[in-house]
Amino acid sequence: MSVAKETARAQIAALVEKFGRLSAKDRASYNEAQTRHSFILPLSAPSAGTRRTLTK
Repeated sequence: MSVAKETARAQIAALVEKFGRLSAKDRASYNEAQTRHSFILPLSAPSAGTRRTLTK
């Protein structure tokens, strides 16, 4: 497997883990903008160093 694919898989796994750590209450309180910032935009970031995260 290429390094890029391995990196992408690791980034996705980290996002899934981050989502899994959220309580049901926190998940329900996420709005569209927060979801985009925390889970969707990191998927399109060129590298982990440029990822933006939203803190609650």
